[in-house]
Amino acid sequence: MKSNFFELFGYDFLLDSDLNPWLLEVNLAPSLTADSPIDFHVKSNLIVDMLNLVGLRRLPGKRTGRKPSKVKPHPNDKESPFYN
Repeated sequence: MKSNFFELFGYDFLLDSDLNPWLLEVNLAPSLTADSPIDFHVKSNLIVDMLNLVGLRRLPGKRTGRKPSKVKPHPNDKESPFYN
């Protein structure tokens, strides 16, 4: 049986006038609420990517009432226990 474990951290960076990144803080429990359309776009894609990394995929043919994501199916999808 396969097991996957993951933890999501939130990294806050600041870019200076020369575009050098400065790490401000690391959050152990980042906020996933979306306050704007761009916030929703970024965070929803982050969640999809995170679930893809741990091997969970959306079942084909299932309707959630939302627009389908533009994530390409992973070639190993059929190996996932959630594929059926």
